[in-house]
Amino acid sequence: MSSWSLLLSIILITFVILILQTLQGRSFKWGRDASWSTEYLYRFPCDGLESKHEITVVMNTCCRSTAPNTDMIKTNFESMKMEPLLMNRIVIGFDGAQVKDNLIHQKCRGHCNVRHYDEYINAVLRIAAMYFKSVDHIIMPVRSCLSSTLKASMKRVNTEFVYVCQEDISLVRPFRLEAILNVMATDHSLGIVRPTAASNKFQRDYINWHCKYPMKKLVEKSVGELVFLECHEYSDQNHISTLSFYKAHVWPQVMDGDFMEHDIACADNFPGLSGHIWLIGNLDDGNYCRHNDGRNA
Repeated sequence: MSSWSLLLSIILITFVILILQTLQGRSFKWGRDASWSTEYLYRFPCDGLESKHEITVVMNTCCRSTAPNTDMIKTNFESMKMEPLLMNRIVIGFDGAQVKDNLIHQKCRGHCNVRHYDEYINAVLRIAAMYFKSVDHIIMPVRSCLSSTLKASMKRVNTEFVYVCQEDISLVRPFRLEAILNVMATDHSLGIVRPTAASNKFQRDYINWHCKYPMKKLVEKSVGELVFLECHEYSDQNHISTLSFYKAHVWPQVMDGDFMEHDIACADNFPGLSGHIWLIGNLDDGNYCRHNDGRNA
């Protein structure tokens, strides 16, 4: 064997070893799904970040007039980098395209361009695989609205903690997620914790007006450097919760084919919710998110 052949063999063997070391400890999952006669093939890594408490992002999306444009949801994915623990795993729930049940809420009965929506689904899954360590999804067989789609999405979650996230609400600043999970793991009065898209004061004033509550006593909870402000409203906007809390206190009160807010927004009317919903920070805090209002997208 010539010296050049020997050198080439050494280089090739070294290259193979480097590839194997890179792949060591990383598992890959191939998935194939069919939706309206379209197939797609995607690959994503299934390992996660090391953390004391794991959490899954649960995001629902639907057929919008702007499909297959993905700018809004990509902006959301990018913003989650502010909280690295969120990049661990995501379950994306795609509502169905065809309306076959006239009992679902009227906001969920809009026209859908099936071909554009199918392109959108494929694109979202490809983009998600670029951001998250593990990606899973469901596609509802028919139009089902938010409550049914979110419930089905949560059945794919295998972590206790969830970050329920609207596709059109992105982060603008971090909120110390891992520290919050440490508190929620031991203090079960924190059933839902919300990083708001407005000031906490606005959120408090709005729900008092909306639910016609008498003036509520201001209740703050301090745990170390963290502060939480009691909130008297359930909102489907971005929040941290647990599967067990949803199973015990949210799903029993919510109709299928609807929006959760229509049933349980005034949380003080429900014993399991009252006293268990909190905003991050004190009265002067808030504005952790930006609402891009996908209703107009």
